[in-house]
Amino acid sequence: MSNSKNTTRSGVLLVLASMVAFTASDVSGWMAPEVIGFLMGRGMGESQAGTLLTAELMAIFVTVLIASQFAGRLPTRLLFILGLVLGVTAHTLSAVSSGFGALLVLRLLAGIGMGLLAAMAVLSLASSKNAASHFPKLYMFDMAVGSALLFGMSELKKIAASVGLDSAFTISAALVLILGALALLAGIPKYAQPADPQPLSSRGIGMPNASSYLMAIGSYVLAIGCGITFAYSHVYGEIAGLDGDAVNRWLGIGIFAAIPSGLLCVYLAGRGNGLSTVLALLVVHGLANYLITQNPSEYTFAIGLMLDLGSIYFLLPFLQGLGIRFDPAGGCSAAVASSFPFSVALAGLFGGYWLEVFGPSSVGWLVMVTNSLAALLFILAIGLFKPAQAPLGITQPV
Repeated sequence: MSNSKNTTRSGVLLVLASMVAFTASDVSGWMAPEVIGFLMGRGMGESQAGTLLTAELMAIFVTVLIASQFAGRLPTRLLFILGLVLGVTAHTLSAVSSGFGALLVLRLLAGIGMGLLAAMAVLSLASSKNAASHFPKLYMFDMAVGSALLFGMSELKKIAASVGLDSAFTISAALVLILGALALLAGIPKYAQPADPQPLSSRGIGMPNASSYLMAIGSYVLAIGCGITFAYSHVYGEIAGLDGDAVNRWLGIGIFAAIPSGLLCVYLAGRGNGLSTVLALLVVHGLANYLITQNPSEYTFAIGLMLDLGSIYFLLPFLQGLGIRFDPAGGCSAAVASSFPFSVALAGLFGGYWLEVFGPSSVGWLVMVTNSLAALLFILAIGLFKPAQAPLGITQPV
């Protein structure tokens, strides 16, 4: 690819554009409770509403995963605009569609659009200098905006209703449009390529080495159990003797408690080979899920929830930063990013069945098993990788 198309950038604007783009891709996640309530208010059953949400999340997961296999070779800005148009259009049309079949198609299209936004955000950030230390900023910004959105939802709904946009879907469309436009103005690059273009010279479709695939598979294994715990936090809160408002309150506190974890991740990302840090956080994550799922009291539930959110919001960006070492074009990092919608979608599909058949406490042991398998995969990924040359801005293993 010619130098004119190599738009590798390292400034504040690139990081800012990626942060805003990533948050735009997560609007559906933050709006999920409102969307479910809106659909049920129109007479749709709980299972149908949940199916629509799961379909959208699966479309996001698959879209990001496919895009990760073409890292470094995609017209980033063009695909971001396509995702923006697709997402806004699907959200808007969902507000005036009532049939389950039509809504299912529209939610799948919305998921593809949101997936393109997420993938292009991650791939754009991968083209920055010291990209490993920037991935935690995506999640911290997303959490800050999401918390503000949930806190101000009642006022936002009043404003939307005053101009005739009293649908959860039209609010989602407006938020995605505003955030997406801001990301474009900040500077989503035409082509996102690593600072060192050498890894692309002989690259085909897919990720460049076994470590990239092991890291991605490990993130999916990690996601299997943790998504169920989070998605059914109200079940465990009820076991602990808490009502719905109390559980929501602890969820809000847990999100804020994850911010220091993100700051620590910014500091540690890109230092050493990262293995000891990953293993330590997997232990914390396992302990957190044990506290939540094993006959919790109010305080063990609250402590476990805060540790759970803090550890997972550390692990995801940290693993994406490690992915830059294995795949400087960002394909591995994008694949790791896709594990989050995968975890929630999987929880929606199978979580209720698992709880019904095996019982709520079984999820804690499931997490122990999946964390152990994920740890093995991460050990192999980091141990097998022997770079011939360090990617620009990345600290090599010591």
